[in-house]
Amino acid sequence: MDPAPAKRRPPPLARTDVVAGLALIALGAAAFWLTADLAGSRGPLLGPGSLPRAAAGIILGLGALIAILGWLHDDVPAAPWRLRGPLFLLGAVLVFALLVRTLGLAVATPAAILIGGLASRETRPVEIVVFAVLLTAFCIALFRYALGLPIPIAPWAGL
Repeated sequence: MDPAPAKRRPPPLARTDVVAGLALIALGAAAFWLTADLAGSRGPLLGPGSLPRAAAGIILGLGALIAILGWLHDDVPAAPWRLRGPLFLLGAVLVFALLVRTLGLAVATPAAILIGGLASRETRPVEIVVFAVLLTAFCIALFRYALGLPIPIAPWAGL
């Protein structure tokens, strides 16, 4: 009678939780580095750097906890990396940043949403167009009218 074969554990850097924890650690460390020059980043005084650095510390700590627990416990192997999602999401952010000042929220928001929607193969065109229209209207109402921020809505149309 053969005993059941022993379950092989994937190497630590091939486990989902370890990879996710390391990614959160990297994000938290980057946030600490990027906010180092803000007032309130050092010492007991509160300032514009206090909240981002506190959030960075929480993200870094949770990342370390997730990575350690993933290292110690069995976890499913990490799925192969796909570039489609990150590339389209990064493209959406860049398009928004490039268009918002020149063409306004009325163009930048739906353009970013439509490009971001391409990140997933499961996105349905009709749903993403409806979402883009509704979110654009919400953003214009919130940022321009409710909060009174001087964000251009459609400079090409005089708004």
